Amino acid sequence: MSCSNDSSNTTSNSSIALHPPIWTHGTWTYETGGQQMGLKFSPDNVCNVTNSNANCYKEALALYENTQATTSVTEEISETEYKVVINISGGIVTFDVAKVSTDKINWKINSNSSVILNRQ
Repeated sequence: MSCSNDSSNTTSNSSIALHPPIWTHGTWTYETGGQQMGLKFSPDNVCNVTNSNANCYKEALALYENTQATTSVTEEISETEYKVVINISGGIVTFDVAKVSTDKINWKINSNSSVILNRQ
């Protein structure tokens, strides 16, 4: 057995897990256009948050469990960075965050854009 900062799971018939690091756990938001936008992390889930609504990927992955759909999760985890790529039947979502402080993270939305999120 060995330890690694990277983990990858691919399946077509069984459960796939998410493993956000402890420093990400909680709800992180910023305000834009009068709305609270951001991310929510728990020990086994990653969610997009808009106001009080959350779109969570643990549940999305579970919908395809034991089907012919291909799902995968690839994570890069460190003390200051967390990147996860979620593939659900060809639909790919990437979350890339970096720790700024205990109360702030930098969310790299795409190659040209990032935003600072505040812990709620």
